[in-house]
Amino acid sequence: MSDHISTTWVDAFYCDVPVILFLDLDQYFIVNEVKRLFEELQAVETSHPTAELAASFLNGKYENIEEWWQMPEAKAAIDKVKNYFFTVPSGNFVKEWTQELVALRGKTMKDKLNRKKSITELA
Repeated sequence: MSDHISTTWVDAFYCDVPVILFLDLDQYFIVNEVKRLFEELQAVETSHPTAELAASFLNGKYENIEEWWQMPEAKAAIDKVKNYFFTVPSGNFVKEWTQELVALRGKTMKDKLNRKKSITELA
């Protein structure tokens, strides 16, 4: 169980270990897209608005927690969160980072050229 969005919670999700989150979403400033993900987690009871509700749920599911975690509805909501927040490495770390850095360099160069062009047009 986790009482906030934390490394523990993220690691458990990433490793596919059952974890229950309890937090009041209204206390966080999150974009609508992320809020919808957490609302889906609440619908499958992976997230609860209070500690009491989370504890009550856990007490009722404790003996079958793995079965609950693997239910298609729970997996679908969990997978949406994982797909949104995590990038699974392909095994070619050097290639991925090189591509990312080249793309970033290209964007930076394009931004510099656009700024230079704007300054020239103003003169």
